[in-house]
Amino acid sequence: MNDLFFVPKGLDYSKLPFYDEGEKMQEEMIYIGNKTNKSFHFQGCMYAPRNLQKRIEFTSIEEARKNGFKPCSTCNPT
Repeated sequence: MNDLFFVPKGLDYSKLPFYDEGEKMQEEMIYIGNKTNKSFHFQGCMYAPRNLQKRIEFTSIEEARKNGFKPCSTCNPT
């Protein structure tokens, strides 16, 4: 089996809420920035800050970089 996940036969991917091709998915992505060390992460990254005082949200990688944040070396949101 080459698939990472089990997919039921006949499943229409386009009807799944997380499925999208290209830009629309990228536009809806939220990146989490750490104000302390100036890094940004995917939402599910174990190193993304949970403390709201250390946390900032970005809607794009460009926005995070423009504000001086660097990508996390673990989740690598590039």
